Amino acid sequence: MRALGFFPSEQEIEDMQNEVKFSRYVSTGQYVTELDLGNLIQLYVNHRPAFGFNPNDLQRSFEVLGRTGDSLVLDRGHLLALLQSKGEHITESELADCLGALFGYTADGVDVEPPEAAAQLEEQLPEEVTMQMFAQNVLGFPS
Repeated sequence: MRALGFFPSEQEIEDMQNEVKFSRYVSTGQYVTELDLGNLIQLYVNHRPAFGFNPNDLQRSFEVLGRTGDSLVLDRGHLLALLQSKGEHITESELADCLGALFGYTADGVDVEPPEAAAQLEEQLPEEVTMQMFAQNVLGFPS
């Protein structure tokens, strides 16, 4: 799915796995343990966002979450706190790993030890995160 540009959350992945696993259970009493190309395409079509990502959604997010008076800028601390406290749980170390991979500072999957995570997050993100910087450096949108 991710190779096709769809990045589901861990909960969405678990839901898709259960959908496949139990797809034939009622009729056969057996779990499905393998996925063929047809089933993968069906999952992708059924679960991917129908309209893709809209840049206006990013702007709206920055307007809602941004600083008063400068709505297209997020403070680094506020952004990191939001990433760690909303949605799926993520530790400071996991967040440093993810951002390091996005910015190209670390290889994907390289663990950052907790004492180093806070310092690495400060190095990776500027004190003020603009919408343009986030779109280009984190999401990989062209400038």
